[in-house]
Amino acid sequence: METKLETLEILPRYLCLSIEGLGEDRFYFSPANEIIGNALRRSPRILDRIIRSTGRYKSWQVEEHEKGRSYEPKFPWPDELLKEDYGELPEIVRNGIKKKDGTFILFDAEPHEAVRNLTLKGNVLTAEVKSKRSVDETRPKYYKTLLRSAFVDVFGGPDLVELWCTCDDYAHDLEKGGRKISGRMQCTHNSAARSEFEERVYLHPQAKTPMKTKGKVSKRSLFSPFNFTSNWTYRNGMYQPKDRHLAALEGDVLVTYYAIGGEDDDIFGINKRLLTIPECYSPSMLEWIRAGKATRRVLGQQRKKEEMNFVRWKDEKKISAIFDAEVRKSGYDYDGMCMELGRVAQRYINRQTGGTFNIAFSSTEPSFYTVRKSLKESKVIPTGEYAGESNPLKLVGKRNLKAFDDVTMKDTEIKVELPTVLRIPESEPIDMHLSRQTRRYFKEELRKAHGGEVAGIEKYSRVHYTD
Repeated sequence: METKLETLEILPRYLCLSIEGLGEDRFYFSPANEIIGNALRRSPRILDRIIRSTGRYKSWQVEEHEKGRSYEPKFPWPDELLKEDYGELPEIVRNGIKKKDGTFILFDAEPHEAVRNLTLKGNVLTAEVKSKRSVDETRPKYYKTLLRSAFVDVFGGPDLVELWCTCDDYAHDLEKGGRKISGRMQCTHNSAARSEFEERVYLHPQAKTPMKTKGKVSKRSLFSPFNFTSNWTYRNGMYQPKDRHLAALEGDVLVTYYAIGGEDDDIFGINKRLLTIPECYSPSMLEWIRAGKATRRVLGQQRKKEEMNFVRWKDEKKISAIFDAEVRKSGYDYDGMCMELGRVAQRYINRQTGGTFNIAFSSTEPSFYTVRKSLKESKVIPTGEYAGESNPLKLVGKRNLKAFDDVTMKDTEIKVELPTVLRIPESEPIDMHLSRQTRRYFKEELRKAHGGEVAGIEKYSRVHYTD
């Protein structure tokens, strides 16, 4: 029986870099937010120039790739945009902004009105940042934002203490099994304020209005997660990029998000691509990643009600409850959300061994979980991504597998399991005692994935009928 139900599948909203704060606090950094925050601060004339220049650069990039002299672009454009008169491209993006945001503010706002009342008092940076969406009773014209200690410490790492904004997008608290993770994201407004501060004080103060300061002002270097802001210099009355490729990425994101808007062109899909491009990272963030102090994390959104078999839905609720209780009983803590073999999963970690359990639910595909173990010889690959088997069921029952872990950005040992039985290292397997209907579903999908009958894997996974 199919009916509309709230599924356990997590719909991703952001893929971010994350660093640990004080206690259970976590800070999240989205490269797309910095790019959109910068666009809000740019004058229409500069945005027009960036987008037109990106169009010309994209044509050259595609031509170089077709000749085998360049890698495949991370942000492909449809032929109709590549053939456009690039003088028309900014207006196409501008109309896309109106369609998505409800206003032209992102494109039309002048720098002096985008960020106002930028003030540094000691190590606390505050500002008011213009909303890029239409104003109503729930959405103000300006958002108030704050960063406390947005500098680097004596070891060159982030010394961030607090991120805050009056928008709805900055707070991402997670709670499961009694463990609460308080997450604060550098939203578009926070990113715009931080970047404006970076330009006025560190990069090219001669081009900007002096900002307000109160009391003793910190002289430490500013912590910048990405290179998009610092890529620009101000010479002879004009802004010029140091790295043409990095500047074109800013235009790529604006064209992709606002003009193309395909299935994978939301902020999650854009960040997924940006985080594999080495030029995006600042030197201090790269060092933090290599030291194992920055990880990739998924931030989800509210689950949708979808058509799903009622019996299987009840079984997945049962799996989720047993899984959560048993892995926590075995010394694993809930650790938020991550990408696992191309799907969004709940993550549990054993902080003593570094081992993890990741479980991914789906309303349209079989659910699965993985058991990962650290490898001593494995090194961090900041721009790595999982590029293995796209169907997790093909990996069920296989041993001695290694796969890229999106969180730690390292290769780890991995075992892929069906949730019909829970296998915790050094413990007896726990049979989930699922319904015949659900086990039949897993059995059929397992056979499809392996191209026929696989009795050994069926027995191991306990998808055969026992009741």
